Amino acid sequence: MSVDTMRVFAGRVLLCVVMCLGFLLASTAPLVVTAQTTNDSTLEQAGEEQAGEEEEEEETIVDELRKPSLRIILILPADPGIDAHAKLLLAGAHAAANESNVTIDVRFPNASYNSAELIVAAVDNKPEGIVITLDNPDLTASALAAAAQSSVAIATIGEGADISRSLGIFMHAGVTNESIGRQAGEQAKSKGALRSLCLTQDWQKPAHLARCQGFADGLNQPINILDLGTSSATALARLRVTFANEEPFDSIFIATHNLLPFVLRVMKEQPASSVASPYLIVHGTSATAARALEDSQIDAMIDGQPFLQSYLAVTNVVLRREFRLRGRGNMVT
Repeated sequence: MSVDTMRVFAGRVLLCVVMCLGFLLASTAPLVVTAQTTNDSTLEQAGEEQAGEEEEEEETIVDELRKPSLRIILILPADPGIDAHAKLLLAGAHAAANESNVTIDVRFPNASYNSAELIVAAVDNKPEGIVITLDNPDLTASALAAAAQSSVAIATIGEGADISRSLGIFMHAGVTNESIGRQAGEQAKSKGALRSLCLTQDWQKPAHLARCQGFADGLNQPINILDLGTSSATALARLRVTFANEEPFDSIFIATHNLLPFVLRVMKEQPASSVASPYLIVHGTSATAARALEDSQIDAMIDGQPFLQSYLAVTNVVLRREFRLRGRGNMVT
């Protein structure tokens, strides 16, 4: 470790100590410090000289921390301007970047580029690090595996903890899809659920299937999946048939939050006397889910803490690049 790196490291440690002390002072009762006064002019002069030296040292440390540091490309699953989940991921990344003087370059899929193409372009751009959500491993796995062999520090976030390590990624912040479903199943079981349904958009996707399997395991029931397809018309038609012809379900796990509006719409269409009130759990963060939870239209929302995921990922990329840390592993949020 070079002298400059050691000085920056020492500065960060000092800054953390100062922040912790500041937090304690702000969040607890006032701390009263008393000291015996003295009339000794020699002690006063020595104290003034020491204070001056400490101020100069603090200024040097702050100057070190203000130097332009790293550039990290953050690849989000959607436009943070319109997607609540992506917005939280972006906020967490910015929070970590502000503490480390890191520049965040934000990218997300659009009509011109999918996630895999964004990864390839990001590596070619030669940033110090890349943080990406592992929301579609079928599409991005090969691009991520190739990126992991480059000199760029790659970190993944989201529900792909069980996939990230196999691709050679140095760290993942998030949870497994199975654990998300299991948590939903255990919650429904605690409410006495006996007949349950898992709604997906594409059950053949490993992530969706893992969530539904986890849901069944948490309930200790056989897996029961209804695939609503990828179009609005198909989703609505399949839900209407299900609610009209099936025995009432006492718990429903919506494995991806963008299906929630269809579920709420079809339930509202049914006569009150013909529809039981199932225990509704939705996975993912969205404005619709938050409003539904507040209005008691759903009973639970499982969130993998996206703010914390991106915060941890950016922080670990900084530590890996600045202090040459070489550990690998998952951080469960």
